[in-house]
Amino acid sequence: MAEPRDLIDPREPHPILGEIERRVALPAGTTSAQAFAVVMGTLSRRLTLGEARHLVQALTRDVSPLIEPSLHDRAESPEPFGLDELLIRVSSELHTDQPEVIVRTVVLAVERHLSARVFKHVRSQLPTDLRQIWTAPA
Repeated sequence: MAEPRDLIDPREPHPILGEIERRVALPAGTTSAQAFAVVMGTLSRRLTLGEARHLVQALTRDVSPLIEPSLHDRAESPEPFGLDELLIRVSSELHTDQPEVIVRTVVLAVERHLSARVFKHVRSQLPTDLRQIWTAPA
């Protein structure tokens, strides 16, 4: 019979998820994977469907499945919302009164793993208020 220690996955979390864990205090019961999925899934809805697909494809296979559900059941055109609405949605989903800190941490961690081309394409589709959080080119 396998010992509990044999059932532990020895792999480190993806660098994006590890960075989120290190840089922000998440609400009790919330994992970095959940924070990533909520923030990036919501933000991807502000992009055209084609650009959202490119963003998902630019991420590695171990984190892209976390935001793929946001690509389903949506129109090609982006949802029209800005920073305030993004923060409301994240606050509601993650049950936090600190959504902006979480959003900025997740976005910064993601930006560090994107090519300059993908970064620019995403940024070009965001309204001015959302561009303020999408700031650090790769």
